[in-house]
Amino acid sequence: MADDERKIKDQMPASTNHMIRVLLVEDDRTDAYLIQELLSEAGVRLDVRHADKISSALECLEEERFDVILPTSACLTARVSRRFARSMTELRIPP
Repeated sequence: MADDERKIKDQMPASTNHMIRVLLVEDDRTDAYLIQELLSEAGVRLDVRHADKISSALECLEEERFDVILPTSACLTARVSRRFARSMTELRIPP
């Protein structure tokens, strides 16, 4: 097992009763659906919330707490990526 995989596995909750909350940021509905299907096959209980744009994702982050934020590359241009990172810092969300 690679070191990165081991680190991720060590950070996973031991209890299968824990629901991992995921914020998926994807502007394409079809891609979002496919990503959610892939995530559902992970064998882990996931609660996936989909935001179709960065502004919606930031609103979600202000209202709710997530264990994982999954921004897709299609949503993140360099300018938007900087804005998203800056907003996450302001909300005190660790990278």
